[in-house]
Amino acid sequence: MDRKISVIIALMITGLFPAATIYAWQNRAISYTEEQAVDIALDFVVNSPTFLFDGIMDSVEMASVEPLRMLWTWEVK
Repeated sequence: MDRKISVIIALMITGLFPAATIYAWQNRAISYTEEQAVDIALDFVVNSPTFLFDGIMDSVEMASVEPLRMLWTWEVK
């Protein structure tokens, strides 16, 4: 009888784990500002292999930043 109860409790805990992690993941507040989007884009360009090989920092120019339809997303040109 004790083994049966232990197995049931273990299955219940194991079954709750995926639901708890999905709930926690969905409640994370991920928000980016326009400045963070520009920083991420600049970091991406500057740390790319081609730019690291022969890039000139003064040649990087930000033309525009436009918000997209999704929340906290920007198109950086």
